[in-house]
Amino acid sequence: MRIEDVKLLKNSLALHTYPVGIRFTDDLNEIPEKARRPYRDFKQRWAICQAINISRYYGFTVGYSLEDAYCMVGAAVFNLLEKPEYIMEAGLEYPFHSKSLEEGRRLFERVLSRVLKRSIKAIIITPLTNPLVEPQIIVVYGSPIQIGKIVKAITYYGETVKSEFIGVSSCSAIPLAYNEGRMTFVIPCAGERILGGTEEGEVWVVFPVELLDKVVEGLKGIEWIYPYPMRPLIYEPTVPKKYRITYRDYQEWLKEKHELNT
Repeated sequence: MRIEDVKLLKNSLALHTYPVGIRFTDDLNEIPEKARRPYRDFKQRWAICQAINISRYYGFTVGYSLEDAYCMVGAAVFNLLEKPEYIMEAGLEYPFHSKSLEEGRRLFERVLSRVLKRSIKAIIITPLTNPLVEPQIIVVYGSPIQIGKIVKAITYYGETVKSEFIGVSSCSAIPLAYNEGRMTFVIPCAGERILGGTEEGEVWVVFPVELLDKVVEGLKGIEWIYPYPMRPLIYEPTVPKKYRITYRDYQEWLKEKHELNT
């Protein structure tokens, strides 16, 4: 990964927050000394979406293990729980997320299908403009038009980008991207909005670091058809006829005046 590519990504889209990298590790000693730890340094436990948001706003590298985790659904999908099936037995699915217990279980089974397919002890979240570790996954937040441009950068190569909204555990898109090696577009879930602090107008995209070169070259390739900020068309406006603001209205008015005076 080249820092110049990250800067081009951030600057060309005028992103308000840092793109962040995610690294999974089975060795707690791999967490950099300078990394913030939610429980050690703040005496708090954070949801994983909250930790990502803090990293992208403050520029902190965050080391995150089970003792730092507030949300056990997030901990489960990142394979930090010894028994991830806890989330199926905790009574979370109904009535909070679904119309019935049966429908809720279907949703949570879908969440568990995304569990990270490797054993880890910690997640390291780092701002990509100054990374303290080599990331495996990239997460970028922005407005729909900003994130849409990143998605289009991949479709520039004839590929499509999938998105599946479960309505819970939007963070599970990160292990999904790792497991399947593909880009995923994400609409934040209720928990991410409430616990994580993701803003109303934000969406995000996640992809393996190996796709960064394609994203950057794709952004260059689509610049003419998909600039940011989006340029308005050059056209003549149209207003209701009774709102006589136009040049034509003025000319008609002059003609009427002239006829009255002759």
